[in-house]
This record gives sequence, C-alpha cells and structure tokens, in this order.
Amino acid sequence: MRSIILLLAVFVFAISCSPRIKSSIEKQEFKQLSTHTPVITLRVSVAVPEGSVFVGETYVGDTGFTTKCTYTEVLEILETEARKAGANIVSIQKIKKPSFASTCYRIGANLYRNTNIQLVNGYIEKQQNRYTSRLPENTDYAVVHFYRPHNPKGGLIGFKIRMDDETVIGRVRDGEKFSYKIKDFGLHKFWARTENITQVYENIERGKEYFFRCGINFGAVVGRANIEQVSPEIGIEESGLMGHQ
Repeated sequence: MRSIILLLAVFVFAISCSPRIKSSIEKQEFKQLSTHTPVITLRVSVAVPEGSVFVGETYVGDTGFTTKCTYTEVLEILETEARKAGANIVSIQKIKKPSFASTCYRIGANLYRNTNIQLVNGYIEKQQNRYTSRLPENTDYAVVHFYRPHNPKGGLIGFKIRMDDETVIGRVRDGEKFSYKIKDFGLHKFWARTENITQVYENIERGKEYFFRCGINFGAVVGRANIEQVSPEIGIEESGLMGHQ
C-alpha cells in the first residue's frame, strides 16, 4: 500500500512540474506526424505560407510548479503538440516572458498544415539561412553573446563570465546581456563561479557568432550559476525578447 501511495505521489509531482498545455483542435482528419517530421515555427506577425490549412490552437502555460519552461523548451513542446495534431506549422500569436508572477515562458500559437512539401522545405531553408552570421563579410573577429533572461529565482545574484584563466570578459545580472569580440581563434573555455564552477568549451572561428544563455539555479547559500550554449536561432530570438541595453 505504501508503495502505491509513493508511486502516486511521484506521479502527481511529475505532472505538476510539467507545463500546462491547452489545445483546441478543429481539424481532426490529419494523422499524427512522426517525431522526425520538420515543423516550421513562425514568429509573431510572420505570414503563414499560402495554402496552409488551420488545424487548431495551443497554449503552453505554467501550473505554478512548472520547471521545464525555458524559451527553447516551450518551443519544443509547441512543435510536439503540432505533430500530434497533424500540423507542420506553428504560428506564434503571443509570448509572455518570465516575471514575478511566473518564472516560465508562456506561449500561445496557431497550428497549420501545409501539404506542399517543396514550399515547406523552402521555408525551412529560409529559416536556416536567416540565422547565418550577421557579422560583416571578411571580418577578422568572432563574437560571443551572453544573455540572462529575467527570472525572479536568483534575481539578486549576478556573476562574472571568465574566459580561459581568470580573464573577466563581462558580467550578467538578471535581465542583462553583453557581447565580446574575440580575435584569438581556437578552443576557449567560458566559465563562471558562485557556489559552483560551471563551464563550457567552444572552438571559436573567424566571422562566426556564438550564443550562451545564463541563469541561476537554487543552491545551498548563494545559488548555482549556469551557462548553456544555444543555437544562433534560439539565441537571436531569446536575447531579442530582452530588448536593447
């Protein structure tokens, strides 16, 4: 009996930590797509490709205990929900950034299906090309971008970003970001120290941009710093939501 109660408690806890998903599907005739099917994600105000059929809408929110709800994680959930509904286009309608009311990104989107594979592949290729380096051609440097989306959890704690040894290249407080030019190409270590030491390695190449999302996790006293490398697509979008500094 105790084992059953324990399993139920674990199940309830796991459910409460998952994002709240609310979907309304109008077109039921489309079959579920495989997990390998590409899905186009269109940002707010971007037009949906011609010939797309409206399938329904979905919203990813916060239960109050949700933990896995970063911008990247919520986009992945939206794409998963789209495939379940037989849709291959996610058109974002609204975005709520983390605040004191919620530490999660909350995103609502419309779902569409477009059967013109050539058109869909063209959009995907266009999206990929959109996120090539924005640096001038033949530039003699690379740029690393560090950003820390607003999150009340650990919001009062800032930490320095170091490169290789003890060289400080910047500092990230809650809701801040900075960029740093590098002309010394090759493998570099980027790290931070609070209660812990967190570090990432990257082979820096001329003319490229690199994005790193920063944050603070709960610790015993001060909090544990976190640095995570993200794709240019996610980095540009997510840091852009933070506005200009």
